[in-house]
Amino acid sequence: MKTLIDPRKYTEVFPESNIIINQALQVIDNKLTQDVLNQTIRDILKNKNDALINVALNLSPNELTARAIWQSLNCAINLNDDNSINSPIACFFAIPVIIVAGSKNRTKLMTTVDTEKLNNFFAENNIISSGQDYYISGRLVEPQTIAKIKPSQLYYWVRNSQNAKLWLPIEVQNNAIEVLGEGVFLRFLLGIVRGENGCLLNDVIDINKYKEKSMQLMQFIVEETKTDGVTLFPIPYQPVDLSESFTVGDNHRKEIAIQVALSNAVRKIREEGQTPNVEIKSIIDAIEINVINVDTLKTHETSLWHLTRFDNFSKVINILTDLLQEMNIGYKFS
Repeated sequence: MKTLIDPRKYTEVFPESNIIINQALQVIDNKLTQDVLNQTIRDILKNKNDALINVALNLSPNELTARAIWQSLNCAINLNDDNSINSPIACFFAIPVIIVAGSKNRTKLMTTVDTEKLNNFFAENNIISSGQDYYISGRLVEPQTIAKIKPSQLYYWVRNSQNAKLWLPIEVQNNAIEVLGEGVFLRFLLGIVRGENGCLLNDVIDINKYKEKSMQLMQFIVEETKTDGVTLFPIPYQPVDLSESFTVGDNHRKEIAIQVALSNAVRKIREEGQTPNVEIKSIIDAIEINVINVDTLKTHETSLWHLTRFDNFSKVINILTDLLQEMNIGYKFS
């Protein structure tokens, strides 16, 4: 079977003076441990040199290098420093929420849930370790808000939140979602857990209990945001570190948006007694998915999965092909 070629064009020439790229290459070649790269990025974050990290990610020579840098960036922000005095004492996390909403008329969907009820939900179900000092905002925040946070800001905030007047380095705002027709929207519930001797996501949030109660959380969001004339289906995903939440959440959004678009197109073709098929191909920095009517050769739907520099290309392909297999749709690469 024909396979798909990664469409991303990585630079063949990168700045040799960029210590992050050089160390990432050595990590891949097992000439350097990831801890060394983590510490290098920590030092850069301390100096608020976000530009150097951005250059390293954008000019990485291949996916593996970009992924090594991305992983070390998240480790540098969220894991303990070598110097325990500067160890993280706060965990900032985000719950990506995909909202599938539909309305025949232009309608605004409110994006706030009751904060006290939300925090009680986590406490009553023992999702966050007992005795922890934590807070979860009831505002369903837009992705653009997350994107504004610089890595160096978050690095500082994780270690110094107890001295701050605000709980995040930016103002948390939420705007109503305008719905007309059917749409797939990404929002985030943001939270913080503070501890005295370090505070890591997997230590303070019981992911298994969260998964057990995720249906109840979904229903809670429905009850809090329901609007006349709007069909609503929110999907709360498991909490992730705030530092990686934008990328994780956006990939969830892409997956659900493509699933919704494919389902609608396939249903229409089958309702006409005809056969759908899917063509998957590479275009510049993205994967294109076309739903084709085999009987008429007409393309009914085109969806795109835009790739970041550090996306796992093989994993994305597996997500798409697994989805098509679940929907019982034939597909081919071209």
